[in-house]
This record gives sequence, C-alpha cells and structure tokens, in this order.
Amino acid sequence: MNKFEICPTFSTPILHSHCEVSCGVIDKLQQYRFENHTKTNMISIVNFLEFDELSNQKNIIVETLKKYLHSTCGIDKCISVEICSSWANLNRPGDYLGRRQNQNSFISGIWCIYSKEKCGELKIHSPNTNLFGECFNFIRTFPNDYNMNVVNYEIKPGDLFIFPSKLQYEVTKNESDRELVFISFNCMFRGTMLSDNTPVFL
Repeated sequence: MNKFEICPTFSTPILHSHCEVSCGVIDKLQQYRFENHTKTNMISIVNFLEFDELSNQKNIIVETLKKYLHSTCGIDKCISVEICSSWANLNRPGDYLGRRQNQNSFISGIWCIYSKEKCGELKIHSPNTNLFGECFNFIRTFPNDYNMNVVNYEIKPGDLFIFPSKLQYEVTKNESDRELVFISFNCMFRGTMLSDNTPVFL
C-alpha cells in the first residue's frame, strides 16, 4: 500500500488559558445586582473589566489576547487588539446560556470566576457543520478534528477561553446546586486593514 499523508488545514484556534481570580474580583461582583437577561441567564455590570479593582486581571487578559493574535494567528503587530465590552453572567441552578454568536467584534472570550462540578460546560460550535456539505449528516465511527462540529470544555475557576467571534458558543445547563459566574468580553482591532485591497483604518 502506498504511503499517504494527511495535512490538517484551515484550523480555527481556540485558546484555553488561566487568569487567577482574586478576592477583589469576587468582592466587586458581590456589590452589584444581577438582572434577568433571558429566562435562563442573568447578567450584570456592562464593561466589568474596566473597574480599577480588575486592572491586573485585565492586563493579563490583554497580554494573552496579543499573544493569541500575533503569535498564534500570525496577524502583524501593526494591528492591535482591545477589549470593547465585558459583562458578568450568572447561571443559577437549572440555568444555561443559549447558543449565540457575538456581533460587532473580532475576538470573544469567557473568563470563569466561580464554578463547581456540573455547573455547566462551554460548547463552541464549528462554523462548518459538515465536512462534506450541508445536505446530509453522516454517521461517524469516532470523533476527530475533521468531523467534529462542536467541542466541549469543562469550566473551572480562572479558566480563560479566547476564540474568533464568528464562532457560535453556549454554556450548558447548570446541573449543580451552586451558581456559575463568568465574565464574557468582546474585542476589536485597531490599525490599518485591507478591504477589497483598499486600506481601512479602524
């Protein structure tokens, strides 16, 4: 049999890192009231990462974003990245965050503040649901990088996830008796980019 080589191409980078949760972060969260966002999720504090008490954590996240953009994605350093919005999420027992795609941003992220076992998983969906087109779903003998259309991550305190905003994501049902608290954020690029070979400054 002739030898053959599989070349993985068109990969989508999802960064999984860690940012320590300080007592100051938890204290700041406890000062604010969460309000119903949907029937199954509560949010509070728009631009949560802008508070002075979170400046160290924000700096860590921004530096991680830079490494993701420049070192992992290979985008030139003439393009910078900045967090344009951030908010706190609270999933009570039985709550979940439905499948969604963040708009008006290039990069999205989730930073877990508090969780326990069975509080929920982060699910990130592939933009290409089927390898061989959208007409049929094929039975798979095993999942791998080529045929998976969703990837699951257990969420633990301090977990930091960064991914392109074009990807849809969700947080599964909280099956525990404790609350899950996490920060969501969106990022924009700054600098000169090309649109149909025409320079555009953002």
